[in-house]
Amino acid sequence: MSDAATPPMPPGAANELKWPKIIGILTIVFSGFNFFGAVMSFFTGRLLKFQMQMNKDLYNLQTTDIDQFLAKWNWHFVTSGLIGLITGLVLLFAGIFLLKEKKICRPLYLAYATVAILYAFYSIYVAVGSGMIDEQMNVMFGIGEGENISDYPEAKVGRISGIIGGVVGGVFAMVLPGFLLIWFMRSKIRADVLSRFA
Repeated sequence: MSDAATPPMPPGAANELKWPKIIGILTIVFSGFNFFGAVMSFFTGRLLKFQMQMNKDLYNLQTTDIDQFLAKWNWHFVTSGLIGLITGLVLLFAGIFLLKEKKICRPLYLAYATVAILYAFYSIYVAVGSGMIDEQMNVMFGIGEGENISDYPEAKVGRISGIIGGVVGGVFAMVLPGFLLIWFMRSKIRADVLSRFA
């Protein structure tokens, strides 16, 4: 009895691209982290106010100082949330279109990567050069004008950890968009998208 004939492979199966499925699924998953971070940004102001209110009696904080700080920087928290939502949506649709092998996925990925990298640099600036963390520590620990933060060990630790956290967070936030920018700028990937995708 002869062996059954091996069924022929579907046309083009040998040349099927594997990277769209891998990158598409990964970026859809990572878009969820974008949405989570965006939601947390909207609540950052409230969380800071709650934390400062807990310190109010301990450090004799003034309610007006807390409200002034939050009023000054609330735009940053809201803007961060909006940018996170928008980039999350772009990344989500880019992943979906990549899985469907649609050409529009490439400009979506490039747009996401560009905005995300620029915003990561901005986040580092906020942590290091904007003075926001210094103002936060001054309000949170009741440090008056002309006083030295070095005289407040907890405030000093908070400032250092805030700056380090902002820089590390900003650098980490560049990893995915940096990879996607390099990947979709490659001539081979560009050729795959233009010649094979619908």
